Amino acid sequence: KIKSNEMLGKGIILLLIISYIHLSTQHDVHTMWTPQQTNETTLFHNIGYKTEEIKHTLWQNQCPFIKETKQYILFTNESMHATTHQHFLRDILKNNQAYNLIHRDNPATTQFKTDFIVIETASRKLIDTLRTNDAIKDVFENRMVVKQTLQCHSHYGRRTTIWSPEVHTRQGRSLLLKEEITEKLGASALWENNVKGQNVHVGVFDTGCTSANAFKHIEENVIFTAPVEKSEEDELGHGTFIAGLIAAQGSTCRGFAPEARLHIFKVFTSTQHSYTSWFLDAFNYALKTGVHILNLSIGGPDYMDRPFIEKVQELTASGIIFISAIGNDGPLYGSLNNPADMPSVLGVGGLNDKGTIASFSSRGVTTREIQSGGYGRAKPDVVTYGLHVRGVNRFGSGCKVLSGTSVASPIVAGVVALMASSLPEKTRWNVLNPSSVKQILFDGASKVPHANIFESGAGAISLEKSMEVLSTYKPHASFHPSSLNLHECPYMWPYCSQPLFHSAQPIIVNVTILNGMGVTGRIRKPPRFIPNKNGAILDVKMNYEKIVWPWTGWLSIEIGVRPIGRFFEGTAGGVIEMTIESPPQPGDTTRRKSTIQLPLEVQIIRPPSRANRILFDMYHNIQYPPGYIPRDDLRNTHYLLDWNGDHIHTNYRDLYLALRRSGYYVDVLQRDFTKFDANLYGTLMIVDPEDEFSVHEKNKLENDISNLGLSVVILAEWYNRHIMNRIEFYDENTRSVWKPLTGGANLPSLNGLLDPYGIAFGNGIFHGLFGFGTTDSTGVGIAPKQKFPYLSGTHFVRLPRDARVGVASLASHHTTYPRLSDHEVQIPILALHQHKRGRLAVFGDSTCVDSALTRRFCFEFIDQLLAYTSYGQVLIPELTTLHSDFISFAAGDIPLRPHAHVFNHFLTFSHIHDPQTELIYSAETSLNSSRVKYFEQIKTRVSGKSSLFDSLRLTYLLVLTLFILSGYMIYRYLVSTNLGSTRYIHNPYEETRNQV
Repeated sequence: KIKSNEMLGKGIILLLIISYIHLSTQHDVHTMWTPQQTNETTLFHNIGYKTEEIKHTLWQNQCPFIKETKQYILFTNESMHATTHQHFLRDILKNNQAYNLIHRDNPATTQFKTDFIVIETASRKLIDTLRTNDAIKDVFENRMVVKQTLQCHSHYGRRTTIWSPEVHTRQGRSLLLKEEITEKLGASALWENNVKGQNVHVGVFDTGCTSANAFKHIEENVIFTAPVEKSEEDELGHGTFIAGLIAAQGSTCRGFAPEARLHIFKVFTSTQHSYTSWFLDAFNYALKTGVHILNLSIGGPDYMDRPFIEKVQELTASGIIFISAIGNDGPLYGSLNNPADMPSVLGVGGLNDKGTIASFSSRGVTTREIQSGGYGRAKPDVVTYGLHVRGVNRFGSGCKVLSGTSVASPIVAGVVALMASSLPEKTRWNVLNPSSVKQILFDGASKVPHANIFESGAGAISLEKSMEVLSTYKPHASFHPSSLNLHECPYMWPYCSQPLFHSAQPIIVNVTILNGMGVTGRIRKPPRFIPNKNGAILDVKMNYEKIVWPWTGWLSIEIGVRPIGRFFEGTAGGVIEMTIESPPQPGDTTRRKSTIQLPLEVQIIRPPSRANRILFDMYHNIQYPPGYIPRDDLRNTHYLLDWNGDHIHTNYRDLYLALRRSGYYVDVLQRDFTKFDANLYGTLMIVDPEDEFSVHEKNKLENDISNLGLSVVILAEWYNRHIMNRIEFYDENTRSVWKPLTGGANLPSLNGLLDPYGIAFGNGIFHGLFGFGTTDSTGVGIAPKQKFPYLSGTHFVRLPRDARVGVASLASHHTTYPRLSDHEVQIPILALHQHKRGRLAVFGDSTCVDSALTRRFCFEFIDQLLAYTSYGQVLIPELTTLHSDFISFAAGDIPLRPHAHVFNHFLTFSHIHDPQTELIYSAETSLNSSRVKYFEQIKTRVSGKSSLFDSLRLTYLLVLTLFILSGYMIYRYLVSTNLGSTRYIHNPYEETRNQV
């Protein structure tokens, strides 16, 4: 009876707890959105399928107690045999055995020494110990590569390759290339002279190779996927296709170099998985086995993956020619993939069958330099056909058709192998290296019609012309681009899109130095600018590194106009000269030296009026990598990260073009607010800022607006700590939880910046369409012609007296997870405010100007905002004027900064590196409910049905809590009733309590 009562009480408690947990979690579990998938396109991922939010969020919600076990790559100071790894770890870790050694069964570890060890552990203390050990050079997490099926041109992955067995258009299946790709580029002319790739060793990193009968020379088919998978079969067919474009034999689907010697490196399993350590082993093996050319039809946005990047640099330094696909994220700019974006890697973009840039081909600029206040380099390097290309079928019979830059890359690899075989075998690799190959292809390339340098690089490759260049090639250094005619359109876009003038922010051009003389070079003297045609009025400054390695370097050029050119109109130019010296090469007795020149010419005009000048704030934008900056549109599950640079020449390119069409001149601010002269500009544009603002910036901006008449346009984004917590996810690559560093925009800091003007954004997140009318020349209102997307935007909780406010009917996201409610509410999303001499136009979303998120741009609306900030014209008739000190809307907590550990992590990526810098905080962290005042026009609360559901849900949870407590009291009563006569005897010897 006692046991039955105990079990009854515990059963009641357990049942109530299960009901409690079910009710508290079922809403979130059933409202998580899933990624849209298609069967037409396949990607290889190296940072995992981060859009699979159901799995990651369920892990976070239901298994918070799981201890994260990760794999780590330990780089050692000395290479050693894998058989000694266990003893080595025991020696340096002593008695600490909180790890498992991962055995790598592949030729790189069984035949050669290796420079790294892979372990698995959950102990952070052990990893910290290893990082401080003198025998360990560095420690990195071992990333997993996952291949998933996603929508074309929409991916996030460390390494990806896109392919599709069929390509369709709106009219149905597209016409294929009318001739073989080898015939189109003229490879048969070399075959007739018995130039077919003889004794050129080409490595292919992919899914393996199956159709052995389609190839004459497969030197080895090496498996790096063991012990997970030991089969040599290419069940996907992608690796076979790539290898076929390089070296397939036969009458159809023939490769460029049919007698080249292929080294097949299988680094992906049939389930489309891989690890960074597999790539590193494959790289080491390629280095030991004499591979000359490596094709990697893979890529991803993470240009800070150090183990991968450093190993690529090590191999290029040894002379191996890396050729890689630039990515399939076009036509968006700032979408280049790594490793193709690296200076020493030949990055290949794609052409369509008409010979123009394929829409899917990724565009520049490189975004790494933008993060540090500079400007990106020109990439891709070259382009070739990548649409509807025929190649080998993995079943060994017939051909199939694929598209993508992963198809264009092996075409260039085959061309390079074919060219190499035209040289004597003993001397060919003294001539050809990662830089000389670029120089030869660049000089032989032809410009693509209507394409700029950030779409096409040096242009479309020409095998015939490159062979002519190769026949007379002598090792030398050169610049890419080879000249800077900055008013040559469209090739030199964006430089040619806006003339230079005195007092403008300097133009920055990042030029690549190619050193075909040796892996290492030195700039002997500082480069100098030699003015010629009106060049004396130019202010040219240069920044560079003295050492050129491996094979490449960089030269950053800042171009401005001196005060003496204030009233000049016309062109001005000169020549930049530099001398590079390299050590003697085999057969040389003296150092190699090359003096190179870079012609420069710019178009100059007189400074435009202040009202027509816009300063675009780039300084306060942060994007992935290095941290998890979440997407601006929470509903878009294919685009998890914000990684395109947030620059007017990348994902804000269309906004820039619209501003130029409207007659505005746009400068980019790459320093903080204290570093610009507000007297020169009519409007400062702050779009989607993720970084912090300092107190000095706030004070400077307040003075600029109040006393100097500067106006400001702000386009914000969502921010909600609850949402940020909910979009944390467990990344299978690093086996760790990724936490957002901020929201879509950094509203806590932005609210602090707006404090002096009585403006604050709230926690609400809204979605829908908005549209404001305009006024004609007589002041009569005209209805909006169309509406524009408002995707995961915010709203106002505080506005000053007499502000003009725009209201839109939008759907709200749920307060604890990004789910749309099924009704719309009227919310304030736009405010125009005159503050002393300056004006502010503040809007709650930036989606409608972001090329990465929409093609329904709101540039007419932006023109209306700029008409107000630049000229004081109010062209939006629907605005409502407030007559209270401030308003607060719908549950009005002002957004708070992340928790301390997340915020401290965020500051490591911030531009504000000085710990003494004082950050700004909003004057009010929350609004007192007694002070809440609403628009008279707003009749519906934002909460609506969603708030009603949440209220009922909360009520149920409280009731269940009472039931649980009641159950516990009943349980205690039953136990005490049945055990009331129980006596306990204390045994002083056993020190135990015995029940009688």
